[in-house]
Amino acid sequence: MDSLSHSQNVPELLYFKDDGEIPNSKFPLLLYRNAIPSSMSNPSSWLTNKFATNNWTNPWRNGIYPFHHYHSTAHEVLGIHSGSVIVHLGGEKV
Repeated sequence: MDSLSHSQNVPELLYFKDDGEIPNSKFPLLLYRNAIPSSMSNPSSWLTNKFATNNWTNPWRNGIYPFHHYHSTAHEVLGIHSGSVIVHLGGEKV
């Protein structure tokens, strides 16, 4: 798999316990902070191209759902290139 980040950026590994409602994976969430090179003039295109390089297709651009949900048959990748967001991961009870 192609690395999402540039060479100096190492992901934080976050694990979530089962909260009884949202089935969490045994695999960690990989959190890359400041992954987009600061020299990028078009971070949206950079993310789209980086996702495509990893075969993460069918991008959706329009914010993050304001309610808890999960994907039972797929993993999800999120890329945020501007603004700020609070994302609650792992279920309501975590």
